[in-house]
Amino acid sequence: MKYTVNDMNKCTRFLDKLRAHGWTVWQMQYQAADPEGFHAWFQKSGEEDIEIVTFNEDVQKAIVGFNRL
Repeated sequence: MKYTVNDMNKCTRFLDKLRAHGWTVWQMQYQAADPEGFHAWFQKSGEEDIEIVTFNEDVQKAIVGFNRL
């Protein structure tokens, strides 16, 4: 599944749900300022990976820190 998230409120809600259900970030690529945007893939055993794409640097920072909380 692929989602585009460029709003911090949406990002916070999305990441909170992923964290509550045991998802982790396993790969990140590019940067928010790149033409492709920042890509992050989340995984959970037995589930299809979730990909998030953003062009928002604050959203990127939140995703980069996801596994640290």
